Amino acid sequence: MIDGRLFEDFGVIVHGRGRSLAAAASPELLGVLREAGIVLFRGFGVDVDAFGRFTETLAPRQVLHGAQVRKRVSPDGYTQTVTRGESSILLHAEMHFAPFSPDVVWFYCRTAPPRGGETTVCDGIAFADALREPTRHLLSTQKLRYTNVLPPAERLGYFPDRTPDEAAATLRREGAVEAAVGPDGNVRYRHEVSAFASTSSGALSFANSILAHHQYARERHVFEDSQALLRHHLELTNGEPIGEPIIDELLAIATRLERPHAWQPGDVLMIDNRRAMHGRRAFEGHASREIFVRMARL
Repeated sequence: MIDGRLFEDFGVIVHGRGRSLAAAASPELLGVLREAGIVLFRGFGVDVDAFGRFTETLAPRQVLHGAQVRKRVSPDGYTQTVTRGESSILLHAEMHFAPFSPDVVWFYCRTAPPRGGETTVCDGIAFADALREPTRHLLSTQKLRYTNVLPPAERLGYFPDRTPDEAAATLRREGAVEAAVGPDGNVRYRHEVSAFASTSSGALSFANSILAHHQYARERHVFEDSQALLRHHLELTNGEPIGEPIIDELLAIATRLERPHAWQPGDVLMIDNRRAMHGRRAFEGHASREIFVRMARL
């Protein structure tokens, strides 16, 4: 199945040589993903429908991203565009802010930009190993506390068939520390989760959304919705913010360890969301980059 390494130190590649993408959906694939962190499928016959069938074969528990910066492009709604815009996005684990964040994320490239727009990936195990001991100790003893507010449009994006009270109840069942409907009709919830995840090998992986949340707070154009910034807040469970020295350390590690994947049309990139983080490099010409995403829990 495996045709080689994607990067020298991380990930593998599978060549289709004209076969349909369904041919790659073997029972062993999830094990390969856990070992490699990411898997690139290149040279397979694929379109939006085939992309959806492939992901459902591997993991039927598909996950919706309800943010308004994404558009649904498949009949079942689970194939979505990636975050709008042309700006870079720092490394993050997908939907780490939510108790129903996915275990696996797939990206499918229909149109690749002529320059820029690479998806960056990073091995969370290597990232964890690169942390200074004081930073590792702090983030191991204090969880991350994400506070989120879902107004009606965004709440329906995540929970299209549920009332505000039902959505809050679902969030509590999924593990949110608090979830309730406010007098304004918005659903407010708090999610507390470690900055680290355990991998199948027993190693700790640094996989979270610290850097992306830091970026959202500083660069409003990334979200293309200034009000969205008021609905996401991140701090440690002791109530303290993540200090600038730690952010600077994380940015330096990310710069050193991230690897750019230059898209080719038809590429499908499969990412272990507990093992690896991903991001995006800036590009020009929004219509020149068509990347679709699907997510699932295992």
